[in-house]
Amino acid sequence: MRNTPSSLKLKHIIGQLGRCAEGAIADRELEGEMLRNLRSQAKDLSAASAKDRRQLTKARVITQEDVVHLREEREQKEAEKSARAEARRR
Repeated sequence: MRNTPSSLKLKHIIGQLGRCAEGAIADRELEGEMLRNLRSQAKDLSAASAKDRRQLTKARVITQEDVVHLREEREQKEAEKSARAEARRR
C-alpha cells in the first residue's frame, strides 16, 4: 500500500462515495416502505368507502305517511307494554 498524497486522497474519495451510496440505498428503502404503507392505507380506505356505498344503496326512503304509520305502531307497542306491566302489578 502506498501512502502518497494522491493515494490517500483517492481513498478518502472512495470512502465518501461508499457512505453516499449507503445513504442513497437506505433512503430508497425508506421511501419504498412509506409507499407500501400508503398503498395499503389507500386499499383500506377504498374498501371502506365501497362498503359505505353498498350500505347507502340499501337505504329505504321514508315518506311522511310512513313516519306516521311507524309512530302509531310504536305507540301501540308501548301501550301494550304498559298494559302488561300494569297487569303484573295487580
